[in-house]
Amino acid sequence: GTPVVITASHRGEGTSRAYLPPEFPAVADLDVTNALVEAARESGFDWRVGIAFTRDAFYNQDQALNQLLTRAGVVAAEQEAALLFVVGSWRHVRVGAVVGTDSNILLDRQPTQSEKEAIYREGEKKVIGIALRAEQILAAKGI
Repeated sequence: GTPVVITASHRGEGTSRAYLPPEFPAVADLDVTNALVEAARESGFDWRVGIAFTRDAFYNQDQALNQLLTRAGVVAAEQEAALLFVVGSWRHVRVGAVVGTDSNILLDRQPTQSEKEAIYREGEKKVIGIALRAEQILAAKGI
Protein backbone atom coordinates (compact mmCIF):
# COMPACT_ATOMS: atom_id res chain seq x y z
CA GLY A 1 0.00 0.00 0.00
CA THR A 2 3.00 2.34 -0.01
CA PRO A 3 2.68 5.12 -2.62
CA VAL A 4 5.66 5.61 -4.93
CA VAL A 5 6.20 8.81 -6.92
CA ILE A 6 8.03 7.74 -10.08
CA THR A 7 10.69 10.11 -11.40
CA ALA A 8 11.78 8.00 -14.37
CA SER A 9 11.48 4.44 -15.55
CA HIS A 10 13.65 1.72 -17.02
CA ARG A 11 12.06 0.92 -20.38
CA GLY A 12 11.58 -2.82 -20.01
CA GLU A 13 8.48 -2.90 -22.19
CA GLY A 14 8.17 -2.83 -25.96
CA THR A 15 5.50 -0.31 -26.91
CA SER A 16 7.51 2.86 -26.18
CA ARG A 17 10.00 1.83 -28.88
CA ALA A 18 7.27 2.52 -31.44
CA TYR A 19 7.51 6.21 -30.46
CA LEU A 20 11.17 6.90 -29.65
CA PRO A 21 14.37 4.82 -29.75
CA PRO A 22 15.26 2.79 -26.64
CA GLU A 23 18.13 5.15 -25.79
CA PHE A 24 15.62 7.98 -25.19
CA PRO A 25 14.97 8.28 -21.43
CA ALA A 26 11.55 7.73 -19.92
CA VAL A 27 11.41 10.70 -17.54
CA ALA A 28 8.49 12.33 -15.73
CA ASP A 29 7.78 16.05 -16.01
CA LEU A 30 9.58 17.90 -13.21
CA ASP A 31 6.66 20.20 -12.27
CA VAL A 32 4.21 17.30 -12.07
CA THR A 33 6.70 15.20 -10.10
CA ASN A 34 7.38 18.04 -7.66
CA ALA A 35 3.63 18.49 -7.10
CA LEU A 36 3.24 14.75 -6.48
CA VAL A 37 6.12 14.83 -3.98
CA GLU A 38 4.59 17.83 -2.21
CA ALA A 39 1.21 16.11 -2.05
CA ALA A 40 2.80 12.87 -0.78
CA ARG A 41 4.61 14.82 1.96
CA GLU A 42 1.34 16.45 2.99
CA SER A 43 -0.50 13.11 3.03
CA GLY A 44 1.11 11.84 6.21
CA PHE A 45 1.56 8.38 4.65
CA ASP A 46 4.83 6.53 4.30
CA TRP A 47 5.82 6.97 0.68
CA ARG A 48 8.80 6.58 -1.66
CA VAL A 49 10.18 8.43 -4.65
CA GLY A 50 12.46 7.10 -7.37
CA ILE A 51 12.98 5.16 -10.55
CA ALA A 52 10.61 2.39 -11.62
CA PHE A 53 10.97 -0.67 -13.83
CA THR A 54 8.22 -0.72 -16.45
CA ARG A 55 7.73 -4.19 -17.84
CA ASP A 56 5.06 -5.78 -19.97
CA ALA A 57 5.86 -9.45 -19.30
CA PHE A 58 4.44 -9.30 -15.79
CA TYR A 59 4.53 -13.03 -15.04
CA ASN A 60 8.00 -13.63 -16.49
CA GLN A 61 10.57 -12.89 -13.78
CA ASP A 62 14.20 -12.17 -14.72
CA GLN A 63 15.83 -12.49 -11.29
CA ALA A 64 19.25 -11.26 -12.48
CA LEU A 65 17.73 -8.12 -14.00
CA ASN A 66 15.54 -7.55 -10.92
CA GLN A 67 18.60 -7.73 -8.67
CA LEU A 68 20.65 -5.46 -10.94
CA LEU A 69 17.91 -2.82 -11.07
CA THR A 70 17.37 -3.05 -7.31
CA ARG A 71 21.10 -2.46 -6.73
CA ALA A 72 20.84 0.53 -9.08
CA GLY A 73 18.08 2.00 -6.89
CA VAL A 74 14.87 1.04 -8.69
CA VAL A 75 12.04 1.31 -6.13
CA ALA A 76 9.01 -0.18 -7.92
CA ALA A 77 7.97 -2.36 -10.83
CA GLU A 78 4.85 -1.49 -12.80
CA GLN A 79 3.43 -1.68 -16.32
CA GLU A 80 2.74 1.81 -17.66
CA ALA A 81 5.04 4.65 -16.54
CA ALA A 82 7.78 4.36 -19.17
CA LEU A 83 5.27 4.40 -22.01
CA LEU A 84 3.39 7.34 -20.49
CA PHE A 85 6.62 9.32 -20.02
CA VAL A 86 7.84 8.61 -23.55
CA VAL A 87 4.49 9.43 -25.18
CA GLY A 88 4.27 12.55 -23.02
CA SER A 89 7.67 13.66 -24.33
CA TRP A 90 6.66 12.78 -27.90
CA ARG A 91 3.36 14.66 -27.64
CA HIS A 92 4.70 17.54 -25.45
CA VAL A 93 2.30 16.71 -22.61
CA ARG A 94 3.28 16.98 -18.95
CA VAL A 95 3.19 13.51 -17.38
CA GLY A 96 3.87 12.26 -13.87
CA ALA A 97 3.12 9.07 -12.01
CA VAL A 98 2.28 7.87 -8.54
CA VAL A 99 1.57 4.19 -7.97
CA GLY A 100 0.57 2.05 -5.02
CA THR A 101 2.47 -1.08 -4.13
CA ASP A 102 0.94 -4.42 -3.22
CA SER A 103 4.00 -6.63 -2.72
CA ASN A 104 7.78 -6.86 -2.91
CA ILE A 105 9.03 -9.56 -5.29
CA LEU A 106 12.35 -9.74 -3.46
CA LEU A 107 10.83 -10.90 -0.17
CA ASP A 108 10.72 -14.61 0.62
CA ARG A 109 7.15 -14.45 1.94
CA GLN A 110 4.70 -13.13 -0.59
CA PRO A 111 1.19 -11.94 0.32
CA THR A 112 -1.74 -14.18 -0.53
CA GLN A 113 -4.08 -13.04 -3.28
CA SER A 114 -6.63 -11.78 -0.74
CA GLU A 115 -3.88 -9.90 1.15
CA LYS A 116 -2.67 -8.36 -2.12
CA GLU A 117 -6.19 -7.22 -2.98
CA ALA A 118 -6.62 -5.55 0.43
CA ILE A 119 -3.20 -3.88 0.15
CA TYR A 120 -4.04 -2.75 -3.38
CA ARG A 121 -7.31 -1.13 -2.26
CA GLU A 122 -5.50 0.68 0.55
CA GLY A 123 -2.78 1.90 -1.82
CA GLU A 124 -5.32 2.91 -4.45
CA LYS A 125 -7.05 5.26 -1.99
CA LYS A 126 -3.72 6.79 -1.01
CA VAL A 127 -2.49 7.43 -4.54
CA ILE A 128 -5.81 8.85 -5.71
CA GLY A 129 -5.69 11.34 -2.84
CA ILE A 130 -2.09 12.25 -3.65
CA ALA A 131 -2.86 12.68 -7.35
CA LEU A 132 -5.90 14.88 -6.69
CA ARG A 133 -3.93 17.05 -4.26
CA ALA A 134 -1.07 17.34 -6.77
CA GLU A 135 -3.54 18.57 -9.37
CA GLN A 136 -4.69 21.26 -6.93
CA ILE A 137 -1.06 22.28 -6.33
CA LEU A 138 -0.41 22.52 -10.06
CA ALA A 139 -3.59 24.51 -10.68
CA ALA A 140 -2.70 26.96 -7.89
CA LYS A 141 0.65 27.53 -9.63
CA GLY A 142 -1.02 27.96 -13.01
CA ILE A 143 0.63 24.85 -14.41
